[in-house]
Amino acid sequence: MATVTINYDARNKDAKKALEFLATLDYFTIEKEKNRNIKVKKTGFEQGIEDLEAGRYVVAASGREAIEKILNKNSSF
Repeated sequence: MATVTINYDARNKDAKKALEFLATLDYFTIEKEKNRNIKVKKTGFEQGIEDLEAGRYVVAASGREAIEKILNKNSSF
């Protein structure tokens, strides 16, 4: 028996369906690997939530004030 490794986006519905289809065929077996050191790229939303939880955000009254705070021009930041 030959072994093939398939990397796919687990969030992609079509990729999931293709994998589920292969699993229904008698001549394919699917083994899930555990503890593989693959870095999964986080979405912008996930990164934003992490920033909020870590306190990496700016509160400002205007866009100009936010930019000044981000660039550390304002000493109160």
